[in-house]
Amino acid sequence: MSAAPERDPPGNPQRPVFPGARGFTVTLDGQDDEGLRLLLSGTSRLVRMDQRNFQLDSAGHVLTLGLVRAFHPAVTAADHERALAALTTGTAAGYLLQVAPRDGENFRLHMPDQWPDEPKPLAATPLELPGLAQPR
Repeated sequence: MSAAPERDPPGNPQRPVFPGARGFTVTLDGQDDEGLRLLLSGTSRLVRMDQRNFQLDSAGHVLTLGLVRAFHPAVTAADHERALAALTTGTAAGYLLQVAPRDGENFRLHMPDQWPDEPKPLAATPLELPGLAQPR
């Protein structure tokens, strides 16, 4: 992150947003949906995904975090034409779709249960770990 993150106003403590997820594999259930078709159109789209019982591997330990939300304003789907064809022909159930933010950026992850002010914007918090380059 090249610019300093926006800070929450006084009295509203900043909550961390983990910035290190480059992409996800999503298993399609075969259900046709306008939002999915927009993602499969080949242009980048806003994507927000919830994962219950999210697990994070860290130094050989598995941490179960519970509900985690991943989001990014500009996500693309790899092999979108093939996925769209499967959706159109009714064969998309079980299709493994790779999704990732454009330009090598990362998804932003947060725990919505820890964010009671859902309508307020999230500010990404740098990890500030010595020797670790901040993800974009």
